[in-house]
Amino acid sequence: MKSIDRWASLSTEPFDTRIEPTKWELSLRLPISTFFLHKLNRFDGLTASGNVYKCGDCLPVPHFISWNPIKTENPDFHRPDFFGQINFG
Repeated sequence: MKSIDRWASLSTEPFDTRIEPTKWELSLRLPISTFFLHKLNRFDGLTASGNVYKCGDCLPVPHFISWNPIKTENPDFHRPDFFGQINFG
């Protein structure tokens, strides 16, 4: 976990709930060593399936967003039938 680089446009320091609409960005850099259960030497040409999501279930106005839409009545982010294709360059 320590090898994963994270960058958040809102800083890394905790802050109180923001009521006003707020735009933000998050970037992650996952070194190949993160995938230690697989024998990977490089990412070039690989594809994977998955989704990226954000849960705000403990906020004053609960919300859930995802990269690929999840068409279920309740949030269920572990549904491969709603995963998208991730292409590694």
